[in-house]
Amino acid sequence: MEQFIESDTFAIILVICIFAGIIIFFKWYFGGKWVNKIRIPTHLPKEGFLVQLVGVSSLLSHNSLFPKIKLFENYFEYRILLKKKINYSDLAKIEVIKYSIMPKDIIIYINNGGRLWLAPGNEQNLNELVKFFNAKANLLDRK
Repeated sequence: MEQFIESDTFAIILVICIFAGIIIFFKWYFGGKWVNKIRIPTHLPKEGFLVQLVGVSSLLSHNSLFPKIKLFENYFEYRILLKKKINYSDLAKIEVIKYSIMPKDIIIYINNGGRLWLAPGNEQNLNELVKFFNAKANLLDRK
């Protein structure tokens, strides 16, 4: 019977997967220490304001290797598999989630039923992003 994957190839793939898992674990566990603290300016530059995160997820996909969002005046961009743009007017709700062993995360609910999970990495970035999104989307006025 013919083997589907040769044992050498399988061993190489296994080592790469284990190595990637270790990197992702350490980035998740120590992520807040690697993310610079931010202050979002009142007037965003035309080219956008880049925010480094610990992780970004949507319903079925996740980016924890190079997670970031870029804030503009009327919308923001994020990349998981493809670059996506969301207008602030499309935001329905923002929720802050506290896990028992992880830092707080932000869940952004979008009017079309989608969700975006952001892991800011530290308390200052979390507060800056929540304040920014609430102001841009006028979420506090809608309640």
